[in-house]
Formats: sequence, structure tokens, C-alpha cells
Amino acid sequence: MAVQLPEHGELNQDQRQQVLAAVKGHLLRFGLTQEDVANAIGKFSEPTLCQILKGNYKSGRLDEYVRDLNNWIEQDARRRAGALAKKPLVTTAVVQQVINAAQMCREAGKMGVVMGPTGIGKSATAEELASSIPGTIYLVINEDSYTKQGLLRALCGKMRLSVRRAKGQPSGSRFAKVCAALGGTHRLVILDDADKLNDKSLELLREIHDATRVPMLLIGVVDIWQRIERSADQDHGQLKRRFTVRIDLLQACQRKSGRGRRNEPLFSREQIRQICSPPKVRLVGRATEYLWIEANRHGDGGIGRCLDLVFHATRALRKKHQLGAQGAVSISEADLRSIARRIGKTVWDIQAIEESDAELAKEAKSA
Repeated sequence: MAVQLPEHGELNQDQRQQVLAAVKGHLLRFGLTQEDVANAIGKFSEPTLCQILKGNYKSGRLDEYVRDLNNWIEQDARRRAGALAKKPLVTTAVVQQVINAAQMCREAGKMGVVMGPTGIGKSATAEELASSIPGTIYLVINEDSYTKQGLLRALCGKMRLSVRRAKGQPSGSRFAKVCAALGGTHRLVILDDADKLNDKSLELLREIHDATRVPMLLIGVVDIWQRIERSADQDHGQLKRRFTVRIDLLQACQRKSGRGRRNEPLFSREQIRQICSPPKVRLVGRATEYLWIEANRHGDGGIGRCLDLVFHATRALRKKHQLGAQGAVSISEADLRSIARRIGKTVWDIQAIEESDAELAKEAKSA
């Protein structure tokens, strides 16, 4: 079970020990290895995790990694308990666009980029693609992998290649290992949060693609294309020409709707109901409407926030009524609003949205 930790500031020794004990207990309970944990978190290697668990890791990033481990316990326990049991991916317009982009990259053996605001389902779709397409390499870019050498280490880790260089070995050996492992495989490489990559890392991806011809799909916010598009830098000019697939999700989904209105909802109410109703959880009253509004707040709400609200509301109701971990609950709008206030954010006023919808309907009728 995860430990209650402060969000910021230095942890004390007792807090660190509680988290490390919880991690060790979780590993024993579910038969997991340290490699499993390191791969799942993706921010440090198995040897680093070994040093952390032994209490021998002295880097200034110790507390950051302890918090990562604590968050991982919570997420893994949630997944195993079925609090948000995995359901078939609901085929929203966003999901279909990301799938189409991956298929085009694979068919052409080219590079592609998909961009859009956070919380609309890009990462969930990428994870589904990674689990359904054999051999896919799925890498979430973080502060350990945004640099050129960090990216090479992360790719080596995903393909279980040694990241250590023998004494006297040239610095380009990791690049050679990655290219040798990918060459001729046609494995799809998906890089999520790719907007975090620095310029040298973006150029490295072009070099890997040119050497191996593997399809690559970069997923991020709109800023990533603006960086790739820069014409003043010759390297980025070469990189831009490699992208035969480029999809701005908001524009693509609005074009598909045939209406082309600004801020066109990406998700329907029925899709929200399907996505946000895990087993033994029922949305009642105006709860679905409330979540629909939140899901369509680009860059502020999103599907991820909706799932968090449902998860915390479910836990609160089960605790309040002493229902146990698998008890059936009915979640109302009031329950969701209460949770939203606790975590420091509120959603748009539903009446204001309805008035806006009514105006749009009136405009469409008059047109």
C-alpha cells in the first residue's frame, strides 16, 4: 500500500523507509522483480533501484525516485484491484486518428507525429497500440531520456541491450547497438511526450530512422511540430522531410465532424459514460454531463481527470458506506463536485455550457 507523502520538500528517513518497505512487500506479494519495477516506471535502471532498496543510493534525486516508487505502488495496486478495470478502448475520434497514424507509419516505414492537448486519450491509445502490435517499442520521454545519451540509454533498456560501455569503447557504441537491434525488424517505435526531447535527441531519431528504416510515431503537444518545422536549422529541415504523417488531433477531429466549429467536443456523452463507468460503478443524475464537460476542456480537464474524479469518488463512497473494495456504488454530480473541490479544481458551470449549446443549436437551425 502506498504511503502518504508530502507533495514537495525533502522527505525524512522514516518516510523513505516506509516507502521502500512497501515496495519490497509489493514485490514479494505479486512475485515481481526489480527489473519489472524499473521498466514500469522508466526513470531509472534496475541497478539504481537495487541501490535504492538497499539504502545505498546517495544521489540528490533519491527523494524524487522514492516518490516515483510510491506513486507506482498506488497505480499498480489500483490496476490489480480492478478499481478502474481495463476495458476495451472506446473508439473516440482521437483514438481513431492515433491508430490511423500508427498504421500509416507502419505501412510506409516512415516517421509520423501526432499532436494535441493533454488529457484527450493520446497516451492511452499509444499504450493500447504497444500491447496489441507485437514488437512495438513504447517509450515515455521524461527527464532521464530527453537528452541524446538519455534517449539511447532508454532505447537500450527497452530492448534489453547493455547500456554499459567497456573501458576504451567509443561513445557511439550505444547508437550502433540500437541500430543493429532495430535494423530489418520493421518494429514500430512510439515516443510519447516527445515534445520533451531536446534538439539533439530529435536529430538522433532521424539518424536512427535513416539507419534502420523502422517506422516511428512521435506523440506530444502542438509545440513539437513547431520545433521540427524550424527552417533556420539545417538538421531540423532534414528532420521535417522525414515526417510523412502529421496529424493535429483537434483540427482532424473537427474536420471529421463536418461542422468545423472551434472547441468542438472531442467526446460524446455516450463515450464518456462508457469510458468512466468501471465495473460496479454507476453514474446517476447529471454525473455523465458533468464528466462530459470536464473531458472536453482541452489542456485543463481531459479524460485522465475524469477517471481520477471517478476513482476518488468511488473510494470515498465505499469508505463512507463501508462497502469494501468491490462494493457497488452510484456516483452523482454532487459526489464529483465534492471531489473536484478537494483536489483544488472546479469544472465549468453546467448551466453556462447548456446555454452555449442552445445558442449553437439555434445557429445551426437558422443556417
